[in-house]
Amino acid sequence: MAKETFDRSKPHVNIGNTAILNDTSGSLTASDAASSTVGSGDTDSSILMFDASSSLSNETASVAFPIDTFFVFDPSSSGDAASIDFQLEILPTTVAGTSSVDVAFTIIQDEPFVASRSAGRIDGTETDWTLIGQSGLRLEDFQAVDGGPERPDFGRPFQFGYAFTGEYSTSALSVQLGIDNMHVEITTVPEPTSIALAVAMGISLWWNRWWCASDDEPSN
Repeated sequence: MAKETFDRSKPHVNIGNTAILNDTSGSLTASDAASSTVGSGDTDSSILMFDASSSLSNETASVAFPIDTFFVFDPSSSGDAASIDFQLEILPTTVAGTSSVDVAFTIIQDEPFVASRSAGRIDGTETDWTLIGQSGLRLEDFQAVDGGPERPDFGRPFQFGYAFTGEYSTSALSVQLGIDNMHVEITTVPEPTSIALAVAMGISLWWNRWWCASDDEPSN
């Protein structure tokens, strides 16, 4: 199996866009910006901000970042995705209205799909960059945001990023997170032609060794 890597550990000139995945109150806003704050290991980082008004009901807010052409996987060039590993570093400056923010990998392909297993959570008590990551995510680990039975198709192109989810009610939601060193590694399944070629080369090598060994045997 091969691997394809997407790395945002370098200065974030084009950081991408946010996508609202779930907004039960209808008041959620989200934005992102480059940050002059020193990042983790370099001089640049990004800021993700999302806010929502208070509510008399329990609400859920979920946004994905970054979603742009840089974070797009195309299986036509490398084979279908088999599993996904990811990590990023987070420095919260504001976490208000919710006790914590869950972080998970997300895929957008016709509709958003979020990993059912949270990679970790941020509650605002962190005083330094916190590394969050997850490995071995497979097709069955993703679920549609609306709770439907659909799954993404790892054999088609998809955009991806990180989902940040918080629950809130009577207190207005306000979250601001520093984001840095976004890294994704996708393990791919070789295309059938590649597998066939590898098998053919293996058979050819075996045949060549057998033929040479036969030539070396003394004749009676």
